[in-house]
Parts: sequence; C-alpha cells; structure tokens
Amino acid sequence: MGLENNSVNVEQSYSDQARGTIIGQTPNAGEEVVPGETTIVFSVSAGTEQVEVPDVEGDSEAEAEESLTDAGFEVETEEEFDDTVEEGNVIRTDPSGGSTEDRGSTVNMVVSQGEEEEEPEPETERFTVNVEASFKDEEDNEDDENEDDSASQTITVWLTDMNHDDEQYEQIVLDSDDENETIEVPVTVEEGEEATITVQRDDEEEVSRDVDAAETLQVP
Repeated sequence: MGLENNSVNVEQSYSDQARGTIIGQTPNAGEEVVPGETTIVFSVSAGTEQVEVPDVEGDSEAEAEESLTDAGFEVETEEEFDDTVEEGNVIRTDPSGGSTEDRGSTVNMVVSQGEEEEEPEPETERFTVNVEASFKDEEDNEDDENEDDSASQTITVWLTDMNHDDEQYEQIVLDSDDENETIEVPVTVEEGEEATITVQRDDEEEVSRDVDAAETLQVP
C-alpha cells in the first residue's frame, strides 16, 4: 500500500548520520494503518550540530573548561611556559574561539605555567696549578761519560674538572739540557669540589693529586 492516501510529516534532528538520512519513522515499517487516517512521520538527520567555540583566551583554566563543556565540547588540557600570560590562564585553544565545530568534538586548551625560571649557574672556583718538571736521570748518574745526549722524556698532564673528563691537557718533551719546565693548568670546579691533575713521565705515572686551590706540583 502506498502513502498517497496518508499525510506525511518530516522532522529533522541532529545525529551522527549523514544529513538527509532517514533515521526513524512512525508508525514503524510493517505496521498496519488505516488509509487516509494515519499521519506518517519521518525523522531525518540534519547532520551533526555545529557549535561556535567560545573565546576563552585569558580566562582561568576552570572558567574556560566550564565554558567549553557547557557549549558541548570535550576538553583536553596541556601546559607550557609563557611570560605574557598569567600562570593558570588560557594561552590559546585549538580550534580557536569563534570557529564552528561539531558538538561533542574535542578542543585542545593550552594553559600558562607562567614565566620559566632559569636554572642558576653553579658557583665556580677558578685557579691555576703550576706543574714543574725537570729532566730525570733514570740511571741517577749525571757524570756518566757514556750518557746519550739525545735522550728525551715526555711529560703529559691529564685534567679532570668541570670542563675536562680525564682529558690530556698538555704534553711537552724534555731533553737532558732542560733544567726545569713549568706548565700552567687553568682549573674550574664547583665551589667546594676538587679537580684531579695527573702527571706522567713517559708511560709512568709520577703525580696524581686532587686540588681545590692554586698551588705548584713538583714532578719528581
């Protein structure tokens, strides 16, 4: 039986169905009706309701969240530092205020943590340690007529401080004509801490000392 003898009404309502889709009817399909005496009502989807996003920039987090949820949105919040927006107030939203979005969609809200505080630099001590080294007669016989005039020794200084991690700082070569050589080692440490200076002659460690002030290390 057709609908030509019955009146038909169409009602629209918001839904997640595509606009124009029939989402319901009264009477239901299959029910018997009296021709000419029954009104058929179709419920047609008007699509998802569009809602304007409230402008909440500068509002407190609580006020902004209330405004957005009252307008029908879900809210997700994140924080970031900002030196122009008071701590606890909204910096921006995405989508931004004034735009039109689906009811029930999510608005991302960024809240200020205030101005980021810079970590203070540690107090440091800076001083110089002088490392004095001279040629060492390994046979302890300076009068030996057979002494090799071309003999040499390598002095290597290793440093551990705020700027060095057991790194080679300097290396010099001494020969039998060198009476004394001084290596200046600038040292930087946090206040109350120590640095470590290690001195090698060739491959043998001669001195290793923790230092916290200017001094002179004698290499035997």
